[in-house]
Amino acid sequence: MGLFDNCLLASDLDGTLILGDIIPKRNIDAIEYFTSQGGIFSVATGRSPAAVDGIFKHFKNIGPSVFTNGSVIFDYSKGRMLNQCFLSNNCNKAINEILEFGVNVGIQAHHNGKIYVPVMTENLKHHIEYEFIKHINCTVDEAIKLPLNKVMYLIDEQDKVDEIMNKLSVLNKDCDFVISSATFSGNFYKVIEQCPKNVTKADGLNYLLKEFKIKEGNFFAIGDYYNDATMIKSADIGAAVLESPDDVKSLADFLSGSAKDGAVADFIEYLSKNRSRY
Repeated sequence: MGLFDNCLLASDLDGTLILGDIIPKRNIDAIEYFTSQGGIFSVATGRSPAAVDGIFKHFKNIGPSVFTNGSVIFDYSKGRMLNQCFLSNNCNKAINEILEFGVNVGIQAHHNGKIYVPVMTENLKHHIEYEFIKHINCTVDEAIKLPLNKVMYLIDEQDKVDEIMNKLSVLNKDCDFVISSATFSGNFYKVIEQCPKNVTKADGLNYLLKEFKIKEGNFFAIGDYYNDATMIKSADIGAAVLESPDDVKSLADFLSGSAKDGAVADFIEYLSKNRSRY
């Protein structure tokens, strides 16, 4: 029997498992140990399956994972969609609404595990190039007609992100808007993510917990930002990264070190020590 038989560990990607282009070897080794001990390792990210090729190739045994903040469950190793949900059709109009606010915004529309770009900016171009994101250029009208898993808005005027999110939330009651983050070209950006109503990373992970029949006490999760809050709270043992906002840290049972130094490895070491006591 392995130390982590019938356990599932979920990790956020950007700012937790990796930091920009830094992929700590400690994390790679620790995850290999976790899975060798019978554990299932899953990623829970705001990214689409089309945006993780350059990262997942560094890791072995990544299990079915949660994408686009919970609206897509995808088995990357088999290239198979397991489950997905979509924005209400009337919520797609937010793509047009944000263009009327007078800000410079790049837009990614996520559909069926693929990324469509109806509005490109220099910042979004850098983001796509930095993360080697496969994408499809389209018009705004084409994007609005698609069943969308998520929309991401990268606004150049970073001081207006919260204000714009609040405006969009008032205009669109049938979906949720959350603040996420992206780090590329050495810079940190707050981004707005538009998601199906009441669908979170925790909801996506609940699907996997049922699928793998994970028993109570065997679900662990680590993240660093507001879109990770639901999974940190719902985990039997939740962890936050050192750089997390204070109100995210307050939800965690364990505080790891820095993402660049191997935050996920810190958490697995903590879990190993505590699990071996019983």
